Amino acid sequence: MPGFSYFPMIVVDGIVSLLVMNTKAANVREMSSHMIRSWENVQKVKRTHWIKKMAKSFVPLKIQFGSNFVDQITPLLIVNFSVNQTLSLLMIGSES
Repeated sequence: MPGFSYFPMIVVDGIVSLLVMNTKAANVREMSSHMIRSWENVQKVKRTHWIKKMAKSFVPLKIQFGSNFVDQITPLLIVNFSVNQTLSLLMIGSES
């Protein structure tokens, strides 16, 4: 009977790890955009005009896997794709 609990446990661990890692990768862009906006609104530094121009020239960081960049919805798309492919393989396997 322990074998029956092993597969669901692996599935849950895999989905949670995918969601956590990809969500953290997607938050990099959001955090860098927030940081750039805060630098544009600096008030306590001399030459604020120069710093605002410099902050506007910055580009938010993006993490790239393969040829695609990670955004906020990517973790959900990866889990959706994985579940669809797994169910398709299970249905193909059950027909034969």
